[in-house]
Amino acid sequence: MEGALPPSLFGMDNFPKVYAWIDRFSSALKAARNSAPKVVTLKGPEAIQHITQAAFAEPGGEVDAQDPLGLKKGQDVESWPIDSGFNHRDRGQLVALTRQEVVLKAQAKIGHKDVHIHYPRTNFRIRAVSEGGESKL
Repeated sequence: MEGALPPSLFGMDNFPKVYAWIDRFSSALKAARNSAPKVVTLKGPEAIQHITQAAFAEPGGEVDAQDPLGLKKGQDVESWPIDSGFNHRDRGQLVALTRQEVVLKAQAKIGHKDVHIHYPRTNFRIRAVSEGGESKL
């Protein structure tokens, strides 16, 4: 942001430690960018293949027995956002339910493999469904 502030008031002479930190940060950022792996862009079918062939980072989870919803692990549930996109509901089996997160297991329409869908508890609703549904993945 060179030239944004008058050097006579905000220059290196007035704030040498700030400018030294900015130089160190810029050097660290440049080194991180140079050592990071190249970004790979995947198209739809490639992304689906990559996701469905990957191993689960967290194969299981816990369902909080004290949760007021009273849901059980493996129960068929649906989840949807309450702030926007509330016409789209994902259905699957409950894998985990904590104060922070809901995890559903659903079957991808392409490849027919299980995927785990993670949701935050905030701004999402979850409820039991009487029959097994399928995700819109």
